[in-house]
Amino acid sequence: MGIKSKIFIIFLTGTVLYCGYYFVIPAFLNRPGNIEFLQKYIQKEYGFETSIKNPKIKMGYLPAVWIRADEFKILNNDKSDALSIQGVKTRVKLLPLIFSKAEISHFSADNLQINLIFDKNSQLKLGQYPLLSMSDPKITVNKAVVDLASYGISLKDEIVNKNIIVTGKDFEVYDFTNNKRIRFKTDSELSIGNKTSKIFADVDVKLPLTKISEDQIVINGKIEDLNLADFSTYAKYLSKNEIERLSGIVNLDVETVLDKSNHKQINGSLAIENLGLMQKDINNSIYSKDNLKINTNLSLIQNGFVINELTLKSKGIDTFLSGKISKIDTKKPKVNLKLSINPSRIENFLPLLPGDKNFQNSFNLYLLKKYKYYGDIIGNLEIKGDYLEPSVTGNILSTNGYLEKPIPNNTPKATIKLQFRGDKTALDAHVPASQNQIVFVKGLIKLYEDKAADLNITSTQNVDLKTAQIVLNPLHQI
Repeated sequence: MGIKSKIFIIFLTGTVLYCGYYFVIPAFLNRPGNIEFLQKYIQKEYGFETSIKNPKIKMGYLPAVWIRADEFKILNNDKSDALSIQGVKTRVKLLPLIFSKAEISHFSADNLQINLIFDKNSQLKLGQYPLLSMSDPKITVNKAVVDLASYGISLKDEIVNKNIIVTGKDFEVYDFTNNKRIRFKTDSELSIGNKTSKIFADVDVKLPLTKISEDQIVINGKIEDLNLADFSTYAKYLSKNEIERLSGIVNLDVETVLDKSNHKQINGSLAIENLGLMQKDINNSIYSKDNLKINTNLSLIQNGFVINELTLKSKGIDTFLSGKISKIDTKKPKVNLKLSINPSRIENFLPLLPGDKNFQNSFNLYLLKKYKYYGDIIGNLEIKGDYLEPSVTGNILSTNGYLEKPIPNNTPKATIKLQFRGDKTALDAHVPASQNQIVFVKGLIKLYEDKAADLNITSTQNVDLKTAQIVLNPLHQI
Protein backbone atom coordinates (compact mmCIF):
# COMPACT_ATOMS: atom_id res chain seq x y z
CA MET A 1 0.00 0.00 0.00
CA GLY A 2 1.42 3.34 -1.03
CA ILE A 3 1.94 6.38 1.15
CA LYS A 4 -0.91 8.24 -0.55
CA SER A 5 -3.27 5.37 0.16
CA LYS A 6 -2.26 5.30 3.83
CA ILE A 7 -2.76 9.04 4.14
CA PHE A 8 -6.16 8.75 2.47
CA ILE A 9 -7.24 5.94 4.82
CA ILE A 10 -6.08 7.89 7.87
CA PHE A 11 -7.90 10.99 6.63
CA LEU A 12 -11.05 9.00 5.87
CA THR A 13 -10.98 7.27 9.26
CA GLY A 14 -10.49 10.59 11.04
CA THR A 15 -13.34 12.14 9.06
CA VAL A 16 -15.68 9.27 9.92
CA LEU A 17 -14.76 9.42 13.60
CA TYR A 18 -15.20 13.19 13.72
CA CYS A 19 -18.56 12.99 11.94
CA GLY A 20 -19.60 10.38 14.46
CA TYR A 21 -18.43 12.67 17.26
CA TYR A 22 -20.02 15.81 15.81
CA PHE A 23 -23.30 14.43 14.37
CA VAL A 24 -24.06 10.92 15.65
CA ILE A 25 -23.48 11.49 19.38
CA PRO A 26 -25.76 14.59 19.53
CA ALA A 27 -28.42 12.76 17.49
CA PHE A 28 -28.34 9.93 20.04
CA LEU A 29 -28.32 12.21 23.08
CA ASN A 30 -31.07 14.51 21.74
CA ARG A 31 -33.69 11.76 21.52
CA PRO A 32 -36.87 12.79 23.43
CA GLY A 33 -36.57 9.95 25.95
CA ASN A 34 -33.10 10.97 27.05
CA ILE A 35 -34.21 13.82 29.34
CA GLU A 36 -34.90 11.23 32.01
CA PHE A 37 -31.46 9.70 31.41
CA LEU A 38 -29.81 13.11 31.82
CA GLN A 39 -31.72 13.80 35.04
CA LYS A 40 -30.70 10.43 36.50
CA TYR A 41 -27.07 11.08 35.53
CA ILE A 42 -27.09 14.45 37.34
CA GLN A 43 -28.78 12.86 40.36
CA LYS A 44 -26.14 10.11 40.54
CA GLU A 45 -23.05 12.22 39.90
CA TYR A 46 -23.96 15.49 41.64
CA GLY A 47 -26.82 14.64 44.02
CA PHE A 48 -29.34 17.12 42.59
CA GLU A 49 -32.93 16.45 41.60
CA THR A 50 -33.53 18.46 38.43
CA SER A 51 -36.14 19.60 35.94
CA ILE A 52 -35.06 20.25 32.33
CA LYS A 53 -37.11 21.66 29.45
CA ASN A 54 -36.14 21.21 25.80
CA PRO A 55 -32.45 20.35 26.24
CA LYS A 56 -30.28 20.30 23.14
CA ILE A 57 -26.76 18.92 23.00
CA LYS A 58 -24.20 19.82 20.36
CA MET A 59 -20.56 18.83 20.16
CA GLY A 60 -18.00 21.61 19.88
CA TYR A 61 -15.34 21.74 17.19
CA LEU A 62 -12.81 20.94 19.90
CA PRO A 63 -13.56 18.22 22.49
CA ALA A 64 -16.42 19.94 24.28
CA VAL A 65 -20.17 19.66 24.73
CA TRP A 66 -22.57 22.56 24.17
CA ILE A 67 -25.75 22.20 26.21
CA ARG A 68 -28.81 24.39 25.69
CA ALA A 69 -32.14 24.32 27.48
CA ASP A 70 -35.19 26.53 27.71
CA GLU A 71 -35.18 25.92 31.45
CA PHE A 72 -33.00 24.13 33.98
CA LYS A 73 -33.89 23.78 37.66
CA ILE A 74 -32.43 22.19 40.76
CA LEU A 75 -35.37 21.10 42.88
CA ASN A 76 -35.89 20.57 46.57
CA ASN A 77 -37.84 17.54 47.81
CA ASP A 78 -41.04 19.63 47.87
CA LYS A 79 -40.44 20.54 44.19
CA SER A 80 -39.66 24.18 45.01
CA ASP A 81 -36.70 25.78 43.26
CA ALA A 82 -33.23 25.74 44.78
CA LEU A 83 -31.90 27.12 41.50
CA SER A 84 -33.66 28.16 38.31
CA ILE A 85 -32.10 29.11 34.97
CA GLN A 86 -34.01 30.35 31.93
CA GLY A 87 -32.54 30.21 28.43
CA VAL A 88 -29.32 28.52 29.50
CA LYS A 89 -26.40 27.86 27.19
CA THR A 90 -23.21 26.28 28.50
CA ARG A 91 -20.03 24.75 27.15
CA VAL A 92 -18.49 21.85 29.09
CA LYS A 93 -15.07 20.45 28.28
CA LEU A 94 -15.29 16.79 27.30
CA LEU A 95 -12.17 15.21 28.81
CA PRO A 96 -12.83 16.29 32.45
CA LEU A 97 -16.45 15.13 32.00
CA ILE A 98 -15.22 11.59 31.38
CA PHE A 99 -13.83 11.65 34.93
CA SER A 100 -17.10 13.04 36.39
CA LYS A 101 -15.71 16.59 36.54
CA ALA A 102 -17.71 19.29 34.78
CA GLU A 103 -15.35 22.10 33.72
CA ILE A 104 -17.41 24.98 32.33
CA SER A 105 -15.81 27.39 29.85
CA HIS A 106 -18.97 29.26 28.79
CA PHE A 107 -22.19 29.98 30.65
CA SER A 108 -24.96 32.32 29.59
CA ALA A 109 -28.61 32.66 30.51
CA ASP A 110 -31.57 34.97 30.14
CA ASN A 111 -32.25 34.74 33.87
CA LEU A 112 -30.65 33.04 36.87
CA GLN A 113 -32.35 32.66 40.26
CA ILE A 114 -30.51 31.24 43.29
CA ASN A 115 -32.27 30.50 46.58
CA LEU A 116 -29.95 30.24 49.58
CA ILE A 117 -30.81 29.43 53.20
CA PHE A 118 -28.81 30.31 56.31
CA ASP A 119 -30.45 27.88 58.72
CA LYS A 120 -30.76 27.90 62.51
CA ASN A 121 -27.62 25.75 62.75
CA SER A 122 -25.62 28.48 60.96
CA GLN A 123 -25.30 26.29 57.87
CA LEU A 124 -25.44 27.83 54.40
CA LYS A 125 -27.45 25.80 51.89
CA LEU A 126 -28.55 25.98 48.26
CA GLY A 127 -32.19 25.21 48.88
CA GLN A 128 -31.99 21.97 50.85
CA TYR A 129 -28.45 21.14 49.69
CA PRO A 130 -25.65 22.03 52.19
CA LEU A 131 -22.89 23.98 50.47
CA LEU A 132 -20.27 22.61 52.84
CA SER A 133 -20.74 19.22 51.22
CA MET A 134 -19.57 20.85 47.98
CA SER A 135 -16.10 21.70 49.35
CA ASP A 136 -14.65 19.37 46.68
CA PRO A 137 -16.86 20.51 43.81
CA LYS A 138 -17.40 18.42 40.72
CA ILE A 139 -18.30 21.56 38.80
CA THR A 140 -15.55 24.12 38.11
CA VAL A 141 -15.23 27.27 36.02
CA ASN A 142 -11.99 28.00 34.18
CA LYS A 143 -11.00 30.11 31.17
CA ALA A 144 -14.65 31.01 31.06
CA VAL A 145 -17.09 33.59 29.81
CA VAL A 146 -20.24 34.19 31.87
CA ASP A 147 -23.10 36.35 30.58
CA LEU A 148 -26.35 36.78 32.54
CA ALA A 149 -29.02 39.10 31.18
CA SER A 150 -30.63 39.21 34.63
CA TYR A 151 -30.22 37.43 37.94
CA GLY A 152 -31.51 37.21 41.47
CA ILE A 153 -30.06 35.79 44.67
CA SER A 154 -32.32 35.26 47.65
CA LEU A 155 -30.88 34.49 51.09
CA LYS A 156 -33.37 33.41 53.74
CA ASP A 157 -31.83 33.94 57.18
CA GLU A 158 -33.70 31.65 59.57
CA ILE A 159 -31.77 32.91 62.60
CA VAL A 160 -33.10 36.46 62.44
CA ASN A 161 -36.08 35.69 60.17
CA LYS A 162 -34.88 38.06 57.47
CA ASN A 163 -34.67 37.86 53.67
CA ILE A 164 -31.76 39.37 51.75
CA ILE A 165 -32.34 39.75 48.02
CA VAL A 166 -29.86 40.74 45.32
CA THR A 167 -31.27 41.51 41.88
CA GLY A 168 -29.27 42.64 38.92
CA LYS A 169 -28.76 42.80 35.19
CA ASP A 170 -25.92 42.50 32.72
CA PHE A 171 -23.61 40.37 34.86
CA GLU A 172 -20.66 39.56 32.64
CA VAL A 173 -17.41 37.73 33.33
CA TYR A 174 -14.73 37.78 30.66
CA ASP A 175 -11.48 35.90 30.48
CA PHE A 176 -11.75 34.19 33.88
CA THR A 177 -8.76 31.92 34.42
CA ASN A 178 -7.96 30.28 37.74
CA ASN A 179 -5.16 32.17 39.51
CA LYS A 180 -4.55 34.31 36.41
CA ARG A 181 -7.29 36.82 35.71
CA ILE A 182 -10.91 37.79 36.22
CA ARG A 183 -12.86 40.55 34.52
CA PHE A 184 -16.48 41.18 35.39
CA LYS A 185 -19.15 43.84 35.61
CA THR A 186 -22.59 44.01 37.17
CA ASP A 187 -25.37 46.44 38.00
CA SER A 188 -27.47 45.32 40.96
CA GLU A 189 -29.63 46.20 43.94
CA LEU A 190 -29.44 44.77 47.45
CA SER A 191 -32.76 44.68 49.31
CA ILE A 192 -33.17 43.85 52.99
CA GLY A 193 -36.67 44.39 54.31
CA ASN A 194 -37.81 47.73 52.92
CA LYS A 195 -34.26 49.07 52.49
CA THR A 196 -32.51 49.03 49.13
CA SER A 197 -28.86 49.68 48.24
CA LYS A 198 -27.44 50.04 44.74
CA ILE A 199 -24.22 48.32 43.72
CA PHE A 200 -22.35 48.80 40.44
CA ALA A 201 -18.97 47.24 39.65
CA ASP A 202 -16.67 46.95 36.64
CA VAL A 203 -13.50 45.09 37.63
CA ASP A 204 -10.41 43.71 35.87
CA VAL A 205 -7.98 41.89 38.20
CA LYS A 206 -4.86 39.89 37.44
CA LEU A 207 -4.58 36.94 39.82
CA PRO A 208 -3.37 35.92 42.32
CA LEU A 209 -3.71 38.99 44.54
CA THR A 210 -0.94 37.69 46.82
CA LYS A 211 1.51 38.95 44.21
CA ILE A 212 0.69 42.49 43.18
CA SER A 213 2.08 43.84 39.91
CA GLU A 214 2.02 47.25 38.29
CA ASP A 215 -1.38 48.22 36.87
CA GLN A 216 -2.81 44.89 38.08
CA ILE A 217 -6.29 46.12 38.98
CA VAL A 218 -8.88 48.16 37.14
CA ILE A 219 -11.94 48.83 39.25
CA ASN A 220 -14.90 51.10 38.72
CA GLY A 221 -17.77 50.78 41.11
CA LYS A 222 -20.38 52.38 43.29
CA ILE A 223 -22.28 51.40 46.44
CA GLU A 224 -25.18 53.55 47.58
CA ASP A 225 -26.78 53.55 51.04
CA LEU A 226 -25.55 50.14 52.22
CA ASN A 227 -26.75 49.58 55.80
CA LEU A 228 -24.13 47.64 57.78
CA ALA A 229 -26.64 46.90 60.54
CA ASP A 230 -28.24 44.33 58.24
CA PHE A 231 -25.05 42.25 58.42
CA SER A 232 -24.72 42.20 62.22
CA THR A 233 -25.72 38.53 62.48
CA TYR A 234 -23.02 37.44 60.03
CA ALA A 235 -20.34 39.63 61.64
CA LYS A 236 -21.17 38.07 65.01
CA TYR A 237 -20.99 34.58 63.54
CA LEU A 238 -17.74 35.12 61.62
CA SER A 239 -16.04 36.86 64.58
CA LYS A 240 -17.10 34.06 66.96
CA ASN A 241 -19.31 36.46 68.93
CA GLU A 242 -16.60 39.11 69.42
CA ILE A 243 -18.58 41.63 67.37
CA GLU A 244 -22.02 42.20 68.87
CA ARG A 245 -23.43 44.38 66.11
CA LEU A 246 -22.63 46.61 63.15
CA SER A 247 -23.96 50.02 62.25
CA GLY A 248 -23.36 52.57 59.53
CA ILE A 249 -24.66 53.76 56.18
CA VAL A 250 -21.97 53.27 53.53
CA ASN A 251 -21.55 55.12 50.23
CA LEU A 252 -18.56 54.22 48.07
CA ASP A 253 -17.40 55.46 44.68
CA VAL A 254 -14.30 53.99 42.97
CA GLU A 255 -12.84 54.96 39.59
CA THR A 256 -9.68 53.92 37.75
CA VAL A 257 -8.03 56.61 35.61
CA LEU A 258 -4.79 56.99 33.66
CA ASP A 259 -2.09 59.36 34.93
CA LYS A 260 0.25 61.40 32.72
CA SER A 261 2.50 58.34 32.28
CA ASN A 262 -0.43 56.15 31.21
CA HIS A 263 -0.32 54.20 34.47
CA LYS A 264 -3.50 53.36 36.30
CA GLN A 265 -4.57 55.25 39.41
CA ILE A 266 -7.45 54.11 41.60
CA ASN A 267 -9.47 56.97 43.05
CA GLY A 268 -11.86 56.17 45.87
CA SER A 269 -14.36 58.12 47.93
CA LEU A 270 -15.88 56.46 51.00
CA ALA A 271 -18.48 58.04 53.29
CA ILE A 272 -19.80 56.30 56.40
CA GLU A 273 -22.52 57.69 58.61
CA ASN A 274 -22.71 56.44 62.22
CA LEU A 275 -20.01 53.75 61.90
CA GLY A 276 -20.05 51.02 64.53
CA LEU A 277 -18.16 47.73 64.99
CA MET A 278 -19.47 47.18 68.47
CA GLN A 279 -18.18 44.68 71.02
CA LYS A 280 -19.41 44.00 74.56
CA ASP A 281 -16.78 46.39 75.93
CA ILE A 282 -17.22 49.85 74.42
CA ASN A 283 -13.47 50.45 74.71
CA ASN A 284 -12.76 47.52 72.38
CA SER A 285 -15.23 48.85 69.83
CA ILE A 286 -14.58 51.00 66.77
CA TYR A 287 -17.21 53.64 66.13
CA SER A 288 -17.98 57.21 65.17
CA LYS A 289 -21.18 59.15 65.71
CA ASP A 290 -20.13 61.67 63.07
CA ASN A 291 -19.86 61.29 59.32
CA LEU A 292 -16.51 59.90 58.15
CA LYS A 293 -15.12 60.76 54.73
CA ILE A 294 -12.11 58.97 53.25
CA ASN A 295 -10.65 59.92 49.86
CA THR A 296 -7.85 57.91 48.28
CA ASN A 297 -5.63 57.97 45.21
CA LEU A 298 -3.59 54.76 44.84
CA SER A 299 -1.19 53.31 42.27
CA LEU A 300 -0.06 49.69 42.16
CA ILE A 301 3.61 48.79 41.84
CA GLN A 302 5.48 45.48 41.85
CA ASN A 303 4.54 43.75 45.14
CA GLY A 304 3.14 46.92 46.66
CA PHE A 305 1.29 50.14 46.14
CA VAL A 306 1.84 53.89 46.27
CA ILE A 307 -0.50 56.05 48.31
CA ASN A 308 -0.52 59.24 46.29
CA GLU A 309 -3.08 60.70 48.64
CA LEU A 310 -5.29 59.47 51.46
CA THR A 311 -7.37 61.85 53.54
CA LEU A 312 -9.57 61.11 56.54
CA LYS A 313 -11.94 63.85 57.58
CA SER A 314 -14.75 64.11 60.09
CA LYS A 315 -15.84 66.38 62.90
CA GLY A 316 -12.60 67.21 64.74
CA ILE A 317 -10.50 64.98 62.42
CA ASP A 318 -8.31 66.11 59.52
CA THR A 319 -5.44 63.88 58.37
CA PHE A 320 -3.35 63.34 55.23
CA LEU A 321 -1.26 60.26 54.37
CA SER A 322 1.06 59.58 51.44
CA GLY A 323 3.90 57.20 50.66
CA LYS A 324 4.60 53.62 49.66
CA ILE A 325 4.12 50.11 51.01
CA SER A 326 6.29 47.47 49.33
CA LYS A 327 7.31 43.81 49.57
CA ILE A 328 3.82 42.87 50.74
CA ASP A 329 4.36 39.32 49.47
CA THR A 330 7.00 38.78 52.17
CA LYS A 331 6.79 38.25 55.93
CA LYS A 332 8.20 41.74 56.51
CA PRO A 333 6.58 44.33 54.24
CA LYS A 334 8.30 47.71 54.08
CA VAL A 335 6.68 51.09 54.62
CA ASN A 336 7.73 54.60 53.66
CA LEU A 337 4.92 56.90 54.73
CA LYS A 338 4.30 60.52 55.63
CA LEU A 339 1.43 61.35 57.97
CA SER A 340 0.14 64.84 58.62
CA ILE A 341 -2.36 65.52 61.39
CA ASN A 342 -3.91 68.89 60.74
CA PRO A 343 -5.55 70.68 63.70
CA SER A 344 -7.86 68.05 65.18
CA ARG A 345 -9.34 66.81 68.45
CA ILE A 346 -7.90 63.71 70.16
CA GLU A 347 -11.24 62.55 71.59
CA ASN A 348 -12.64 62.34 68.05
CA PHE A 349 -9.82 60.00 66.99
CA LEU A 350 -10.02 57.65 69.96
CA PRO A 351 -13.26 55.78 69.08
CA LEU A 352 -11.73 54.88 65.69
CA LEU A 353 -8.70 53.20 67.28
CA PRO A 354 -8.71 49.46 68.07
CA GLY A 355 -8.81 48.85 71.82
CA ASP A 356 -8.16 45.12 71.52
CA LYS A 357 -4.97 43.95 73.26
CA ASN A 358 -3.79 42.28 70.04
CA PHE A 359 -3.32 45.75 68.54
CA GLN A 360 -1.36 47.27 71.42
CA ASN A 361 2.09 48.62 70.66
CA SER A 362 3.86 51.43 72.47
CA PHE A 363 0.71 52.84 74.05
CA ASN A 364 -2.19 51.09 75.71
CA LEU A 365 -4.99 52.21 73.43
CA TYR A 366 -7.58 50.40 75.52
CA LEU A 367 -6.77 52.52 78.59
CA LEU A 368 -6.46 55.65 76.47
CA LYS A 369 -10.02 55.05 75.26
CA LYS A 370 -11.18 54.12 78.76
CA TYR A 371 -9.84 57.29 80.40
CA LYS A 372 -10.97 59.44 77.46
CA TYR A 373 -8.20 61.89 76.77
CA TYR A 374 -9.44 65.24 75.47
CA GLY A 375 -7.34 67.85 73.71
CA ASP A 376 -6.15 69.52 70.53
CA ILE A 377 -3.59 67.72 68.38
CA ILE A 378 -1.37 68.58 65.42
CA GLY A 379 1.74 66.95 63.98
CA ASN A 380 3.79 65.34 61.22
CA LEU A 381 5.41 61.91 61.15
CA GLU A 382 7.62 59.93 58.77
CA ILE A 383 7.36 56.15 59.11
CA LYS A 384 10.00 54.01 57.39
CA GLY A 385 11.22 50.42 57.43
CA ASP A 386 9.75 47.15 58.72
CA TYR A 387 6.01 47.59 59.12
CA LEU A 388 6.04 45.92 62.56
CA GLU A 389 8.86 48.04 64.00
CA PRO A 390 9.42 50.99 61.67
CA SER A 391 11.63 53.98 62.30
CA VAL A 392 9.35 56.88 63.25
CA THR A 393 10.51 60.50 63.11
CA GLY A 394 8.60 63.72 63.56
CA ASN A 395 6.64 65.68 66.13
CA ILE A 396 3.20 65.55 67.72
CA LEU A 397 1.84 68.42 69.81
CA SER A 398 -1.20 68.18 72.07
CA THR A 399 -2.54 71.24 73.86
CA ASN A 400 -5.52 71.90 76.12
CA GLY A 401 -5.40 68.26 77.18
CA TYR A 402 -6.98 66.43 80.10
CA LEU A 403 -8.00 62.89 81.09
CA GLU A 404 -11.62 62.00 81.92
CA LYS A 405 -12.61 65.45 83.21
CA PRO A 406 -10.87 68.82 83.68
CA ILE A 407 -9.29 69.70 87.01
CA PRO A 408 -11.67 72.16 88.71
CA ASN A 409 -11.20 75.87 89.41
CA ASN A 410 -10.41 76.77 85.79
CA THR A 411 -7.04 75.02 85.97
CA PRO A 412 -5.09 75.37 82.69
CA LYS A 413 -4.94 72.19 80.63
CA ALA A 414 -1.94 70.04 79.73
CA THR A 415 0.56 70.49 76.92
CA ILE A 416 2.27 67.34 75.66
CA LYS A 417 5.08 67.31 73.10
CA LEU A 418 6.20 64.07 71.49
CA GLN A 419 9.36 64.02 69.41
CA PHE A 420 9.85 60.72 67.61
CA ARG A 421 13.48 59.65 67.15
CA GLY A 422 13.47 56.39 65.23
CA ASP A 423 12.82 53.71 67.85
CA LYS A 424 12.31 56.12 70.77
CA THR A 425 9.98 58.94 71.70
CA ALA A 426 11.03 62.01 73.68
CA LEU A 427 8.21 63.11 75.97
CA ASP A 428 7.91 66.66 77.26
CA ALA A 429 4.69 67.23 79.20
CA HIS A 430 3.48 70.21 81.22
CA VAL A 431 0.50 69.21 83.35
CA PRO A 432 -1.04 71.98 85.49
CA ALA A 433 -2.30 70.75 88.88
CA SER A 434 -3.85 74.08 89.85
CA GLN A 435 -3.80 77.69 88.69
CA ASN A 436 -0.13 78.19 89.61
CA GLN A 437 1.27 74.69 90.08
CA ILE A 438 2.63 72.43 87.32
CA VAL A 439 3.92 68.87 87.01
CA PHE A 440 6.72 68.40 84.45
CA VAL A 441 7.36 65.02 82.82
CA LYS A 442 10.41 64.58 80.56
CA GLY A 443 12.27 61.59 79.22
CA LEU A 444 12.59 58.85 76.61
CA ILE A 445 10.23 55.99 75.87
CA LYS A 446 11.24 52.98 73.77
CA LEU A 447 8.78 52.22 71.01
CA TYR A 448 9.71 48.54 70.78
CA GLU A 449 11.35 45.67 72.68
CA ASP A 450 10.58 46.12 76.40
CA LYS A 451 9.04 49.58 75.77
CA ALA A 452 10.94 50.88 78.77
CA ALA A 453 10.53 54.51 79.85
CA ASP A 454 13.18 56.68 81.51
CA LEU A 455 11.20 59.64 82.79
CA ASN A 456 12.07 62.54 85.05
CA ILE A 457 9.04 63.89 86.93
CA THR A 458 9.32 67.24 88.70
CA SER A 459 6.90 69.90 89.86
CA THR A 460 6.61 73.37 91.25
CA GLN A 461 6.93 73.61 95.03
CA ASN A 462 3.31 73.57 96.19
CA VAL A 463 1.71 70.95 93.95
CA ASP A 464 -1.16 69.10 95.59
CA LEU A 465 -0.12 65.43 95.37
CA LYS A 466 -3.69 64.15 95.34
CA THR A 467 -4.50 66.31 92.32
CA ALA A 468 -1.26 65.29 90.61
CA GLN A 469 -2.08 61.60 91.08
CA ILE A 470 -5.46 62.09 89.42
CA VAL A 471 -3.60 63.17 86.29
CA LEU A 472 -0.41 61.10 86.39
CA ASN A 473 -1.66 57.67 87.47
CA PRO A 474 -3.81 57.06 84.36
CA LEU A 475 -1.12 58.64 82.16
CA HIS A 476 1.47 56.24 83.59
CA GLN A 477 -0.72 53.23 82.84
CA ILE A 478 -1.22 54.36 79.26
